[in-house]
Amino acid sequence: MVLHNAAEAFADNWTYLKAELHWLDRLLMLTVARQRKEIKDLDRLAQSKADRVTSHWWKGVIALDTELHDEIRKPSRASQGSHQQQIDARTSASLQQGVALGLPLLRDRLKLSLFEKNLILLAIAPEINRRYARLYRFLQDEIASDLPTVDLALRLLCRTDQDWRDARSRLGQSLLRQYGLLRLLPADSETLLAQTVQLDRALIDYVLADQPSIDKLESLVQPRATKLNFRVCASKWDQLVLPPTLLRSLKQIVHQQQTRSQLEDWGVSAAHPAVLLTGAAGTGKTRAAEAIAHALLVPLTSVDLAIVEPEADLPLIERILSAAPVVLLITEAQLWFGRSARLSSTVLTQLLRQRQQAITLLETRSTQPIRPAWQQQFQVLHFPLPSPPDRQRLWRQAFPAEVAIDRHLPWAQLAKWPLTGGQIGAIAAAAMVEWVRSGEARLGLHHIDRARQRLG
Repeated sequence: MVLHNAAEAFADNWTYLKAELHWLDRLLMLTVARQRKEIKDLDRLAQSKADRVTSHWWKGVIALDTELHDEIRKPSRASQGSHQQQIDARTSASLQQGVALGLPLLRDRLKLSLFEKNLILLAIAPEINRRYARLYRFLQDEIASDLPTVDLALRLLCRTDQDWRDARSRLGQSLLRQYGLLRLLPADSETLLAQTVQLDRALIDYVLADQPSIDKLESLVQPRATKLNFRVCASKWDQLVLPPTLLRSLKQIVHQQQTRSQLEDWGVSAAHPAVLLTGAAGTGKTRAAEAIAHALLVPLTSVDLAIVEPEADLPLIERILSAAPVVLLITEAQLWFGRSARLSSTVLTQLLRQRQQAITLLETRSTQPIRPAWQQQFQVLHFPLPSPPDRQRLWRQAFPAEVAIDRHLPWAQLAKWPLTGGQIGAIAAAAMVEWVRSGEARLGLHHIDRARQRLG
């Protein structure tokens, strides 16, 4: 009690966040220094590619009789405890004086563990400063994401094997996930450790607010029902920049749907229960689904499994069957049809059987995570990265006719940049913002360059 009385209250929510981020800075700098030393040692000792691949073994980082944690995950118990005591003391003093602190209020409302509270801090840091995203990318090696992975969170925030096991177990049952405040986004790898941690936009706004309100907090902690998204699509076939063979396959899906009843009268059934659309983000999978729906004059119904908690899977299937959409797009489909699927094959087979009269499109980045048994049943269409001629067409298509483009804009130079259609669209939109702000008569290459640099 004496400690609380003597502690200085935080002036406001931002002052509190800066204190928490100061601790995170120290933890990250320590971890970066250790990882740089490890890389330096590896570069000095490795004699071949094989040495690099097996370095964790010959360096003794992994051994059969060692603990699960590694050297990176060992922040000083004294320093971390001292920090938490100081933060808790100042937080208590602040709340006693009526200073609203968003993250502590959320922690108390949901009875979050220290790991869960710090996980929010870790995930929100890139929203405050891009420097954190760059540090995460360095520490996560091959994972090119601004968001922290589960693996990085466990390494940074857990001191012992027991802490690690408790935190990993708690992730699956956390109220943050049940209320839709925190999501684990799937990666190409199917392991939990490779998934990235993403906070809900409403939670981010609340934690970063100047004056976090109790009303806003209560609105966050209400159970959320998973909804199907319905939208009328404007995408047409001539707007898709895809290889001719792929475009023909997509149009054939529409033709089969239009003649389905006649074919069934002849005793001919659909060859595939679903169509698997694979390809990197931004290669046109969603726009292709929109074009299919537009050609059939129906809305596109979609659901993103990345934001659906496992306990909501069965209710979601009931909604799909009840709505009976003509064209359904399921993104991150590996969560249902993958090698570590959340649903049984029996449930999914029943879903597809009841949708025989409709089109079911499954979207994923590659076929690798999908069970081979499902791959054999699905029609698989791969969306490749655009070629230079395709990229030039995408660039020209990205700017509306109303935008005054520099007559000497080097379209061929733009087409050399190895970008997807989604990336080209995002850069073009940002370039138009740059152009409007500049007040110049025409949009030029310098506007596009600035937009590209800003988007990274």
